[in-house]
Amino acid sequence: MPRFAVGPLLRAAARAALDPAGTTSSTAAAAAGGAAARPAAATAAAAIARGGAAAASVASFSSSTSLPLWRRASGGGIGGGGILLRALSGAGGLPAAAAAAAAAAATAPPTPALAAATAMRLFATDFARKQAANPGLKFWKPTSPGQRGRVTVRRDGVWKGKPLRSLCKGEARTGGRNHHGRITCRHRGGGHRRRLREVDFLRTAATGRAGVKGTVQRIEYDPARSAYLALVRYEGAGAGGGGGRTAAAAAAAAAAAKAARPPPRPKEYGYILAPQGLSPGDVVVSAAGGAAGGKVRSSVAAAASSSLSLFEAADSAADTAGFSSSSSAATVPIKPGNRLALADIPVGIPIHAVELRPGAGGQLARAAGTAAVIANKQPEQGRAIVRLPSGEQRLVPLSCRATVGSVSNPQHKNRRLGKAGANRHRGIRPTVRGVAMNPVDHPHGGRTSGGRPSVSPWARPAKGGRTRERGKASDRVILVTRRQASRRGKE
Repeated sequence: MPRFAVGPLLRAAARAALDPAGTTSSTAAAAAGGAAARPAAATAAAAIARGGAAAASVASFSSSTSLPLWRRASGGGIGGGGILLRALSGAGGLPAAAAAAAAAAATAPPTPALAAATAMRLFATDFARKQAANPGLKFWKPTSPGQRGRVTVRRDGVWKGKPLRSLCKGEARTGGRNHHGRITCRHRGGGHRRRLREVDFLRTAATGRAGVKGTVQRIEYDPARSAYLALVRYEGAGAGGGGGRTAAAAAAAAAAAKAARPPPRPKEYGYILAPQGLSPGDVVVSAAGGAAGGKVRSSVAAAASSSLSLFEAADSAADTAGFSSSSSAATVPIKPGNRLALADIPVGIPIHAVELRPGAGGQLARAAGTAAVIANKQPEQGRAIVRLPSGEQRLVPLSCRATVGSVSNPQHKNRRLGKAGANRHRGIRPTVRGVAMNPVDHPHGGRTSGGRPSVSPWARPAKGGRTRERGKASDRVILVTRRQASRRGKE
């Protein structure tokens, strides 16, 4: 007997067995359901009455619980109709085969989806239900109109103190105005004061970080970007030099400095974009040299093409991987936070902070939760096809570098500000609708609706119009535009 056929019989039998006089509202509702249900209820009630002790056990269970009537008869939970089924089968009310099938269906363990649905029913309010379904978000209680509907990101594990002072600088504000004092960028002004963090997007010999092992100290919040930052302490950095040298050695060092400028001494601490999965205590490193500086370990290269398996293989090899600031062929494992050339990163691995030109620093895929992927490599041409988060596919030189992993804070896109003041705190001023202006101020002004497509105050198309300059030099390296990728996704 299928499970959907057992349910009505169980409910009808439970009502008849627990309330034979028909005095409860549930029995009245069952009677109002139609004459077709009455013979089944009567048959089931007679079967339970013949069951004797089994029917008594059902009645005793139902009287000792505060569950609904049909839940009491079914055993009080999902798949808990064993008590009633045993009563029916023991009394001869159901055929043996049907009773066995019904017992197997009713006592089967719940599926994950069914268990999750039952767990969600345990929460008393919709607020608690949403909070349990989204552990990475914070749903604010509606204590005021501004709090109602407000959703923010939980910053569990994020540093709650102040940033490192030596890596911060003040923010010069313009209010959207140029050197003449005229507004060139609307909707800007005000907001809370911010201190900008100096983020190292290079991590090469130019900043003294190539091949140097660094330990993550903490994960920090940055008000100037949607992603989190990682404060990294580099080994052997910040140490002074030149002590105890003789005059001849000092003269020789000065002569060598004139001939070739020595690399700058790196700072002891530095900020990098924090990828997902990076935590305090992890070790990160940037491959020394160019494309040959980050030779992939054979155990990692032989792993499956999925990013998870590669990361797991890299974790097992990270402890024995050798780091050397002097060798350009230092072994750098494929794990989140490590920076390598595109030639040394396997196809299909999520990456971020991708360079467009060698030595230019990370420029692509830097927002929260984003990641680019190497779709293909062309070694004979020295280029790689990189698929960006927008769907665009672009040719990038293999000597360009990128950081392994996706950017942190993926829940940033699900936040809801809740009130206009939250935008004002961010330095964003209100946007006035064009139809609310006068005709002299906007093409839509004068309270006229219709007649022309939506345009900007300068009569440029505002919805779907192309804004990219024609004939740009980068057109030859873009294989698939974001518009073409969007159309392919809809087909």
